[in-house]
Order: sequence, then structure tokens, then C-alpha cells
Amino acid sequence: LGVSIAYVNGGAGGKDGGASDSSWVVTYQAMDGLEIGFAMGENGTTQDLSTIWAKYTAGSITFGFQKSEVDNTGSTADEESTAIAASIAVNENLSISAGKHDVDMGAGKVDEESTGVAASYTMGSMTVAAHSNKTDDVGGTSGSEDSVTEVSVAFAF
Repeated sequence: LGVSIAYVNGGAGGKDGGASDSSWVVTYQAMDGLEIGFAMGENGTTQDLSTIWAKYTAGSITFGFQKSEVDNTGSTADEESTAIAASIAVNENLSISAGKHDVDMGAGKVDEESTGVAASYTMGSMTVAAHSNKTDDVGGTSGSEDSVTEVSVAFAF
């Protein structure tokens, strides 16, 4: 069982007029390879946050699922999200992963949908990695898209 508690004092000149942030997290190793968790927090006086997740690892495969909610105080613009991802270590050098994240942006907006894939290959002290991520309907605005693709080569000395 793991527990974490955080508090940040906003002070008189802090964000949101001096409001403070707080959060707590509980994680539990339910069985070999399975971790579950729950967290809640407050972002000043403007947002209440909550999330629940599960991560399961069996051999070289890891699978994760998460549901989150952001309640914006005094607004109907609350957000609910669902994320799912999987990764596999093909061998000691090659890893591949993919994920999907959907966000219900609240009343009057369309859902934001994000997908991504990544891979990395390590040879000695060199790593070649690539990822491609795309988001449709960014911020709940229909037709708004954003994407990024990157390839990197890194050397460890």
C-alpha cells in the first residue's frame, strides 16, 4: 500500500488569489503485476480532480487503463477522460507502445480524441526512438487538430 499527500500554499499573491492546492494518492499492489490506484485533489478553489487507474504487467507486456474527472467550480465545463495504453518489450533492445485518450470536454463541446504510438531500439550506448501522436477536436473544438512526429538518436557517454 502506498500513500502520498501533497499541499502547496498559494499565499496571498498566489494563483487564484492565494488559493492553495492539495492532493492525495493511494496505490495498492493487488496481486503480482497488478497495481491499482485512486487519487483526488483540489486545484485552488477552481477545480476538484479525481482519477482511478489500473496497470497490469505480465512478462514483457504492460497494459494500463485510467478514468479521470475535472469538476470546474461554478461551471458546466466539467471534463471526464478515459485513457488506455499498452506496451511490449519485444526483446532487450526493442520496445513498442500505443495509447488512446478520449476527453469529454463538457456541455456544448465535442470530445477530444488523442492517439499515439512509439518505439525505441537500443544498441549498446545508442538509442533510436520515434513517436507519433495526434489529437482530433483539440480543446473540444470541432475540426481542430494537432499532431507531432519525432525521431531521435541519443548517445550515452
